Amino acid sequence: MHNLFKKSHIFYINQAKSDQEGMDIAEAVSLFSGFFYGTELLMKNIRKLVWAAVFLALGLILPFFTGQIPEIGNKLLPMHIPVLLCGFVCGWKYGLLVGFITPVFRSMLFGMPPLLTAIGMAFELAAYGTVTGVLYKRLGKSKARIGL
Repeated sequence: MHNLFKKSHIFYINQAKSDQEGMDIAEAVSLFSGFFYGTELLMKNIRKLVWAAVFLALGLILPFFTGQIPEIGNKLLPMHIPVLLCGFVCGWKYGLLVGFITPVFRSMLFGMPPLLTAIGMAFELAAYGTVTGVLYKRLGKSKARIGL
């Protein structure tokens, strides 16, 4: 955000300078490329934030589907799946936040899981989101293998 502010500040300074004196084509291209870079960075962060909100909503909704069937609901907790995906798609910071918020928020809204269990799950899911984000960033989309 700080870089975006600097770029927009430079934009306004350059705009004031260009109003006073003529601007050649190279200065204009430099000016607009800096402005669009800041806008692109802002849009990328907004996109990540929206995806994180979608994964948080999925983490709140998915347990309803498996909870209706007791045989599956006792063995499968799909709250983990959106957190893992959030770590992959949005990065480790968003994975950490979504992982920590999802069980606590679900406990406060719906009463399940119980609050003490939700606090333990919050740390567990935060670790899942962080680890998946960090590993995906380090290994990337390459065919890297983890040796055992």
